[in-house]
Amino acid sequence: MFPFDKPAAPEEDGNQALAVNTEDGSVVYDVAFALVWAEDGEPVDTTNGAYAFANCADCAAVAVGFQVVLIVGQADVIVPENVSAAANYNCIRCLTYALASQLVVTLDGPLSDENMARLNVLWAEIAEYGRNLQDVPLSEIKGRLNSFKEQIMEIVRSDPSATKGAGTPASSSATTTPAGGSAPASTPPPSPGAAGTTGPSALASGSTTAEPAPAAPVTGGAATDSPAEPPGSTTEPTLAPTEPVPVTPRPTTTGG
Repeated sequence: MFPFDKPAAPEEDGNQALAVNTEDGSVVYDVAFALVWAEDGEPVDTTNGAYAFANCADCAAVAVGFQVVLIVGQADVIVPENVSAAANYNCIRCLTYALASQLVVTLDGPLSDENMARLNVLWAEIAEYGRNLQDVPLSEIKGRLNSFKEQIMEIVRSDPSATKGAGTPASSSATTTPAGGSAPASTPPPSPGAAGTTGPSALASGSTTAEPAPAAPVTGGAATDSPAEPPGSTTEPTLAPTEPVPVTPRPTTTGG
């Protein structure tokens, strides 16, 4: 069906959205949101990915992966990975769009009960947003996810027990696949973290997009700088059967 292998399933603590569409005249969404806690100095090597593939006519595949990783205390190795890829094969008037957005933050200590409650409420809002993502124009998704990142950082910065030192603002970047190709776009992982980091530090905060535009019959994909609405439709596409599951923030340890 495709001249390439699909990505492997994510490992423990990994997050992956994978939208594959082979049905003419249809739209497939896959959305995966995840919140991960890292404690006790375990290596932080979690992955966040979004992949959209299409082999059909008058169709679209949309994948959005959003992951937040909160590291409490010291971690000697911090090498998260954030990657997205969008590709179409022998498509006629098709669209593939993939967005991977990841925030990795270090905290000096655990959040207070009050701020943990605030984070729970915010994450419930984020999960609800993910469940209804099919109703949101593609051009607005990345901006809203960046807003959620800033709200999470504000909660962390406002907590004295989590911020003994000065905080580092989160940064964000976006990349599109090159025109005429379907290579994945990714943000390189940071170098292994060192002990003694103080304050909330956004060690890896960014997003990658891959969004080939609707095209005539081709092998491979073509990119555009801005998302396009699914072809042949004046309404928002219908969400695929896979929906994000609400995640309640709670400490979980990343695997090595």
